[in-house]
Amino acid sequence: MNFAQKITNLSYLFDPYPTTVFNYYWPLIIFFILIFLSGFILAVYIRKNKISRKLFKKYPRRLKIIGIIGLLLLGCRYQGLPYLSIRFWLILINLWLIISLSQIIYLYFSSYPQEVSTIIQDTDKNKYLPKKKKK
Repeated sequence: MNFAQKITNLSYLFDPYPTTVFNYYWPLIIFFILIFLSGFILAVYIRKNKISRKLFKKYPRRLKIIGIIGLLLLGCRYQGLPYLSIRFWLILINLWLIISLSQIIYLYFSSYPQEVSTIIQDTDKNKYLPKKKKK
């Protein structure tokens, strides 16, 4: 059975007792740990950058949740827990990750430069406005 036939076969995707022989444990564990750590890295970057705080506020938490859920699903698959080790859950969590990463990339390349230019224009404009008088 090739890959395309497996993906389209619903009984394969929703099999409640998939085999515990899974050759991709370690690469997926490393992958989900990297996703979890990238949530922390993005949170630190957002804390330092005022413009990013506004645009990317919800994404560090989302990346951390995806990493934790992915690791939990891999643990369920390793233990052979029925219904929690369904292949469809891993596909679903990876789709959620792809959607989140594509939103981050889209915001970074489309909205971020616009926000930077408006901040620069506002600081130039505020430089020439009168300051509030101190009492």
